[in-house]
Amino acid sequence: MNEAEADRRLRALFQQAGPLQAPEGLEERVLSALGPTPMPAPMSIEPLLPRWTWPAIGLLLAALGLAAMVSGPVEVEAMVALPKWLPEMELPSLQHMLTHTALRMGMLAMLCFAALELYLSRRRGVKVRVR
Repeated sequence: MNEAEADRRLRALFQQAGPLQAPEGLEERVLSALGPTPMPAPMSIEPLLPRWTWPAIGLLLAALGLAAMVSGPVEVEAMVALPKWLPEMELPSLQHMLTHTALRMGMLAMLCFAALELYLSRRRGVKVRVR
């Protein structure tokens, strides 16, 4: 039996049974059994870090970046005792890395995602407790 044949037989079976009527008062009984659904309490989310730590982390990173740009190139040999072949390698400068377009776009994307997450968490009605 193919799909068309099964469909034709099923239609014939439904037509033979005719329209069925629900028992009297079924709708009222179902609705009264469901009753009014209570609104769920808003979720409470506490951040892992207190609010003051984020500006502190930002200031620390900014200070490290500024110190790295001001100090200039670092002598590789002065940092650690390296094998003979390593001093021949040229290490990238931090200033060059910070001015690279891909890094800037990555930081901009990270900032956009953080702003979007903040916007969406406020729209859901989630209560965020800040310590």
